[in-house]
Amino acid sequence: MPCAIDSFDSEQEFSSFRRAVLTRHEEAQVAVQTCKHRIFTKLAASVLGPLLSAVEKMENTSSQEMVSLGSIYIGLLCFHLSLPASPLDPGKKPSAKVVQWDQHLRDLGSKLVTIRMEAGHVTGNFEPDNDEVTSLVNSLSHGYTKRSKQEKKRVERPSIVPPFYELFREVHHFASTVASADNILGLVQAI
Repeated sequence: MPCAIDSFDSEQEFSSFRRAVLTRHEEAQVAVQTCKHRIFTKLAASVLGPLLSAVEKMENTSSQEMVSLGSIYIGLLCFHLSLPASPLDPGKKPSAKVVQWDQHLRDLGSKLVTIRMEAGHVTGNFEPDNDEVTSLVNSLSHGYTKRSKQEKKRVERPSIVPPFYELFREVHHFASTVASADNILGLVQAI
């Protein structure tokens, strides 16, 4: 739900929208106007009314037809809201972060070695126990934990797979033609 809340100026506006959707169609249409999510606002204009009507009819009669219509409208919303917003491959982001963490960990490790070597030459103790060393060790531990989490998220794409941009382009083409809201709503009306 945080994504939905972020599309409104405040949590109160989102709560108002949520109450309106659950109670009255007219209030829901007005509440949608405060939403900043461009795709949701565009879809809500054509899909939200029929969805709310189907839900209202489901409450009065447990018709399988209304359940099916509701499922179509919800599926239409889910599909269009889950389309990737950027042609940049989301699977490459964790790999880039792993590289950044590797560099950061090398820098911290170098600082730690430098401090230990300096302490060893000055005092003969190559394992100093001071706040700076403790801070570096804690930072290293934290960095390795973060790096490990990013490593788990890495996606290795086979070399024969087309670039993500191709998928992005095809999915958006499909969404604007075959699975467009107007096309699906026209099919529903035809049934």
